[in-house]
Amino acid sequence: MFHMNECSIQLPKEWNDQSINVVSSNSPMAPGLTVTITRDDLPFGMSFEEYLEDQVDQVSKSMIDFSMRGRKSVMLDGVKAAEIECSWLAKDVRLHQLIYMFPTPGGRAMVVTASMPGEMTGSQCAEIRRIVGTLKFRRA
Repeated sequence: MFHMNECSIQLPKEWNDQSINVVSSNSPMAPGLTVTITRDDLPFGMSFEEYLEDQVDQVSKSMIDFSMRGRKSVMLDGVKAAEIECSWLAKDVRLHQLIYMFPTPGGRAMVVTASMPGEMTGSQCAEIRRIVGTLKFRRA
């Protein structure tokens, strides 16, 4: 069973969840802030740590004027995650991002990306960290 906010649908067992969820804040505190959640299968034989390093390398090479501002380990619902703070140029607009990459209890990779055109304030970064820190996995 695949659950979404609005409904559920019975899918064949062999289908994979490759959905993308995008939520946006239109509040005065965070205009233009979006949070995107993606899922991915780990390539055959690749550990999550190898996947993480490969993804960081790909992003740093493919994004225009990419700048890594920080990287640290955090815990999300008991799972070790990487928090990456970066910025890059998208269509003449600098994007500021906080990216969280972590393995799910089911062995897949999940990425939560908070993006803001321009610069996030310290308060906005703190609020994103607070929100992401509330993540709870559904465990069987």
